[in-house]
Amino acid sequence: MLEKLTPDQLDIAEVVRDRWLDFGLSTETADRPVAEEGIRLAYTSQGLKAPRIEWCDSPWAAKTVLTAKNQVTNDSAWGQHDAGWLAWCEFWCEIGILEKDTALGPRMIGQSANWWWPYEDYCLVSERPEVVQMEESGRRSIPVSAGRSTIPILRLHGEAGQAIRYRDGNGLYALHGIVVPENIVTRDYTSMDALNCENIEVRRVMIDRLGYDAFLEGAERVESDEWGTLWRVPLAEDEDLSIVEVLNSSPEPDGSYKSYHLRVPPTVDSVRGAIAWTFNMNEKEYDPAIMT
Repeated sequence: MLEKLTPDQLDIAEVVRDRWLDFGLSTETADRPVAEEGIRLAYTSQGLKAPRIEWCDSPWAAKTVLTAKNQVTNDSAWGQHDAGWLAWCEFWCEIGILEKDTALGPRMIGQSANWWWPYEDYCLVSERPEVVQMEESGRRSIPVSAGRSTIPILRLHGEAGQAIRYRDGNGLYALHGIVVPENIVTRDYTSMDALNCENIEVRRVMIDRLGYDAFLEGAERVESDEWGTLWRVPLAEDEDLSIVEVLNSSPEPDGSYKSYHLRVPPTVDSVRGAIAWTFNMNEKEYDPAIMT
């Protein structure tokens, strides 16, 4: 029984990890010969006849084709977007725990194409996207290889357009890993639209993107003092939106002082406590004279 990976095996894990990260994020056109050979192998390895293979430009286009054929549209494998488990499988094959040809067909598809829909006598497969926009939200290493090379933690993020776009124009919008409608990316909505949004994750993105100052009209004034004002906006089925409004201690070139709005936990009930929280302090530790 394997209890611990050797240094050589950890080296292999890093190579496989990087290889499949590239496959998963690839925007190159599909390698159709490799993908089609992988599909045939996936079928014949299970004792099935090789299917007729059809290509489409995107998963959205595939849904149209499958609907016309009266087929269930959610019976899909994810191809390159299955990179996580396909990499896991390849690693155990590489170090001899699994047979070399384990899931070889799906692995060939994953490294060369996007989603695919296997049916009894035919298989529908999608082209890769032409655009994938991501942002880094941290870094991590393989859990068993602490201290070795790390990889970025990536999430979908399209600041000014689709986070994923296929060659037929289909795709989706996402901000900070949350799938959103197009109007959220273009900021074509109001503060009331944000407050009335039923999806809590999307609502939070809308609030952050619009800016906290947009929500002060009608907000409850919790406290005001010489350092600022604490505001609170009740949100349905979510914690209250608490905002501390403070003035920059340094004047602008025209002599005015710019106002800033910072979100703080709803448990904070004083201006001093709210400002202290932004400095990772409690209210007793915070000294405004020193911090400013």
